[in-house]
Amino acid sequence: LVMSNHTGGQVDGAIGLLDIMPFFFDSSVRAGSDAFKALALSAKLVFVCRLYLWGHSIQCDVGLRHRLALALGQL
Repeated sequence: LVMSNHTGGQVDGAIGLLDIMPFFFDSSVRAGSDAFKALALSAKLVFVCRLYLWGHSIQCDVGLRHRLALALGQL
């Protein structure tokens, strides 16, 4: 993803794109520590779909709750 703010250098006092653009993280979150790293890198939101599907595929709702509780504990 490339974001460019060409007018930032030409307009005095213009807001930089990274200052207003939220950063969402959706890749390889397998543990709470992965989510923590993304949040430390200024992510506004971390998707945990992999954890959800992983837990649910192992033991349906019980596995889902267990996996998410583990990730929350790690966070």
